[in-house]
Amino acid sequence: MKTLIIAAILLAGCASNSGVVQMGKDAYMVARSDNSPAASLSSIKSAALRDASDHCAKTGDTYSVTGGYDVPRSLGQFPQTEVQFKCVAK
Repeated sequence: MKTLIIAAILLAGCASNSGVVQMGKDAYMVARSDNSPAASLSSIKSAALRDASDHCAKTGDTYSVTGGYDVPRSLGQFPQTEVQFKCVAK
């Protein structure tokens, strides 16, 4: 039981989220990474896109992806993603 609690504590802090960051006039980005054993690029990518959507929805807008990058999981590398976007009127 003690081992399970320690493992849960160690895994709880493995995900990283930059939150939405303004890069310039009407330009934003959000970055996510996750080094937990079950992390996948698709899960963090969809979470980053939800962050973009939620950010723009606050003003009644939608989002448009303008750039970014993905780093897939590989030996010694945990998945990472960055989404650059702008908010556009519906």
